[in-house]
Amino acid sequence: MVDAWYMKDIAFISNEPTPYRLHLLKRLADEHPTLRVHSIFTHTFDSAHVPWQMDLSQIPRTVFFKDEALGQKNTFTQCWRLASQICRYIQSRNIKMIVLNGYGDWCRMMIIRWAKKRGIAVLLRGDSNIHGQEKITGMRAMLKRTMLRWVAKRITALMPMGRCGQQFFDHWMKPHDLPSFICPYEPDYSRIQNCGPRCCSAFIKDKQLDADRRHFLYCGRLIDIKNVDLIITAFERISRQRPDWDLLIAGTGNLEAKLKAMVTDQIKKRVKFLGFLQFDQTVACYCASHVLVHPPSYEPWALVINEAVAAGLPIIATDVVGAANELIEPGVNGLLIKPNDVDVLTDAMLQISDGDTAHQMGAKAREVLQRWQDKADPVMAIVNVAQQYA
Repeated sequence: MVDAWYMKDIAFISNEPTPYRLHLLKRLADEHPTLRVHSIFTHTFDSAHVPWQMDLSQIPRTVFFKDEALGQKNTFTQCWRLASQICRYIQSRNIKMIVLNGYGDWCRMMIIRWAKKRGIAVLLRGDSNIHGQEKITGMRAMLKRTMLRWVAKRITALMPMGRCGQQFFDHWMKPHDLPSFICPYEPDYSRIQNCGPRCCSAFIKDKQLDADRRHFLYCGRLIDIKNVDLIITAFERISRQRPDWDLLIAGTGNLEAKLKAMVTDQIKKRVKFLGFLQFDQTVACYCASHVLVHPPSYEPWALVINEAVAAGLPIIATDVVGAANELIEPGVNGLLIKPNDVDVLTDAMLQISDGDTAHQMGAKAREVLQRWQDKADPVMAIVNVAQQYA
C-alpha cells in the first residue's frame, strides 16, 4: 500500500527550464512516480533567453502561463496577474506544498503571502551564498534584511544549496528557527561519467584540438564577474614554463571580442575560443580537458563545478563560489584561491600543471563527489520535505 503522503501534489516553481532543473524534475518523476510534481515556470521561455536544447516532454505536468510570463523587467501589475494565475492553479488542484525557487520578485512575494494565509507549506530554495554580502550596506542592507525577515515569518522551511547558502539565510533572516534541507543544483551525473573515448575524439576533431596536448578549460559566460581576463593573463605568464598546455574558453558573452583581443601573438595558437556548447558538447569538452579554471569575483553556486568534478577534472576556483566550497577539497581534488588576484591564480595554474599533479588530483574527484552526493541529494531533500509537510 502506498503511503498517503505520496499521493499529495506539490508545486515546483522556478524561472525557466534549464538542463539541471529538468534533470531534477525527471529524477523525481522516475524515482518517485507517485509524488505528483507540478513544474510551474514563471518566465519567458524562448531560445533568446534559454539557449539549451531540451525535451520538455520528459517532464509530466509542466505549466506555463504564456500571456502572463515574466521577463527581465516586470511591473507590479504583471507580477500580480501571474501570481493570481499560479495561485488559482495551486488551489484548484489542492496542492499543499510549494517548493519556491527564489524570492526576488513581486510575483513570488505574493505567492508566499497567499500561501501563508491558506496554510500551504512554502519551502524556499535559493542559490545565494554568504560571500559578497559585506558589500551590501546602509539602506540596501536594511531593506534586504527587512524583506527576508518578512519572508522568514511566512515560509515553512529553507532549502539552501549548501553551507554558504545556509549562512546567507542565517545572516539576513536572524533570528529564525526555520528547519533547513540541503537541496543543491546538480547536473545529470550519469551522462557526464559515461562519456566515452569516441565522444571525446569526435569533439577534438570537430574543434580542431590537438589530442596530444593538455588543456586548461574555462566554461561559462564571458562577462566581467567571471574574470576570464585573469585566466588569459595567468596563462600567458606560465606559457613558456608549460609549453605542452593550451587554454580552452567555452562560452559566449559581451566580453568575447575584448577577451579575444587580449590574446597576444605569444599564445595566439594556444588559446581556443569554442563558443556556446550544448550539454553533450560540454561533456565532451570536459573529457578533452585536464583542469577546470573558474575564478569569478563571486558566484552563488556554479554548476560547472559539479560537472567538472563528475568528469574527473581537478579544479582551480575562487573561495567565493558556493559549489567550490562543497566540491573542492583543497590539495585533494583541486585548489581554492582568493578572488581578483592574478598572481595567486598564476601560482595555482603553475602548481596544478606541475608534473603529474593534475592527474593525481583528478583521480580523487569522483570520491569527493560521492561524499557530497551522500549528504546532499536534492531528490531526497524534496522527498523528506514532502513526508513532513505535504
